[in-house]
Amino acid sequence: MKYAAPVSPDGIAFYDDAVHIQIPEGAVEITDSAWRLHLEGAVVLSFDNGNLISSVPASGPMFADYSEALNAMNQWIEGFMASQAGGAPLHEQMTWAEKDAAARAYLQSAATAEQQALLQGEADLTGETLTELAQEIVTNAARFQAIAVRASGLRRKTTDLLKAVTDPHDYEGILLTAKAQAETLLASLDQT
Repeated sequence: MKYAAPVSPDGIAFYDDAVHIQIPEGAVEITDSAWRLHLEGAVVLSFDNGNLISSVPASGPMFADYSEALNAMNQWIEGFMASQAGGAPLHEQMTWAEKDAAARAYLQSAATAEQQALLQGEADLTGETLTELAQEIVTNAARFQAIAVRASGLRRKTTDLLKAVTDPHDYEGILLTAKAQAETLLASLDQT
């Protein structure tokens, strides 16, 4: 069992009968959960006139000002978009528009020799036919573009909401709502 005991002047000490041979007089039995929550800072255990009390610590806002909230949003969106890129590094992502144009042209039998060579270079390494590769590129590009334009709109909308905040405690709720909206948008795209 775990115990809490008052320590002068305003402190508290914890004891565990599995470790401590002697538990001081006046110690109060507490649950493992209460002890863990106190250590994690989720609750504050203290004594008032010999009575054990618990309270929730006062916390400041997660983000002190607009710039901190904006930075957090931008970092989250960057991470979100990176997760949608399938782990592709930035230098590869920078070729996607050109590859999409080449793939669309190939599928319409309108690819230039340069576009066909671009696709052939990748197909030679992956073992896909040019048609298989072109179809995969077009499908992936359409999905990524759909996500990117929605993320851009969500970023702009969220930025406007953050700018209007007068109480810094509101930043966190706005960002949590934006994250939930992004996940909902992603789920709706995956169902189509």
